[in-house]
Amino acid sequence: MDFSLSDEQLELQNLAKQILLDQTSNEHMREIDQREERFDEKLWRDLGEAGLLGIGIGEVHGGMALGYESLCLLVELVGYTVAPVPVIPSLVSAALPIDHFGNDEQKGRLLPGVVSGDAVLSAGLIEPMNEEPATPNTTAVQDGSDWLLRGTKTCVPFANRASRILVSAKHESGAGVYPPRAQCVAAAGPAARRARVGVCLWLSHGPRRLRLNRCK
Repeated sequence: MDFSLSDEQLELQNLAKQILLDQTSNEHMREIDQREERFDEKLWRDLGEAGLLGIGIGEVHGGMALGYESLCLLVELVGYTVAPVPVIPSLVSAALPIDHFGNDEQKGRLLPGVVSGDAVLSAGLIEPMNEEPATPNTTAVQDGSDWLLRGTKTCVPFANRASRILVSAKHESGAGVYPPRAQCVAAAGPAARRARVGVCLWLSHGPRRLRLNRCK
């Protein structure tokens, strides 16, 4: 069995290494760490412009369709450089499941922005007193062609940045994940904010906590 990287993977690895090392100097990282939010928008956009955010996403949506193994090369380098970008929550926890299991409308609506670096996705998988995504307490009830979600998610990475958050929920037929149509509203500070979008109400009390009340 040959476990060596392909020429294409080596090129992507070198490109990612160059971009990440150039933009994670000690001085720049100290400046980032002083911010309220540890996120580098320019680096995220540059990774998108280089095509690196689409490594694991299908070509029809602007990606490279090179699979999880190739995406891991980017994840490894982000970890090595401690780069302040959400590759795991956005690309691994949200974009990959949508690319593999979402319908054509969901893929076309949610994935191109991630590939370009214009959008961030995230996933709400952890709940109070429950850290097992396969057995969520959050419920999903079908309402025509939609799903109404009710529950609470904690430790949602980049919740205040994400344009959409993939949510694990249980239905009478079993557990699943749901990409809500409505835009997530999450507070960046301790004060809660509320926004009603159609019949959807997202509540956020502090960073990275979502309360879903009949959210579509």
